[in-house]
Amino acid sequence: PRTIELLNYSSGAQHAGAALSLGWHTDEQSAVTALLLLSDPANFSGGELYHLAHGQMHAAHARQHELLVYRSHTPHAVGALTAGTRLAVALEFWHVHVPGEGV
Repeated sequence: PRTIELLNYSSGAQHAGAALSLGWHTDEQSAVTALLLLSDPANFSGGELYHLAHGQMHAAHARQHELLVYRSHTPHAVGALTAGTRLAVALEFWHVHVPGEGV
């Protein structure tokens, strides 16, 4: 992996005064991002992972210990928590160049 992060979101916390816990962004310099939800969704409300694709916003509702994998350049955000704490691990993987297989 290029990076591994523990993401700890708590209810009431907002990102720069916005309604999202983590605003819209892409994971630059990475090819693939994997998000592992550690918390039981029964213990928090909100905190959905949103993606933008073809002009549409899509929400992913992960179960505890479920791994969500997506292309890192896809715009995504995490919605604000309204109750509880949401723990997740994000893993970002590099673009890998294998000698002799092009760029």
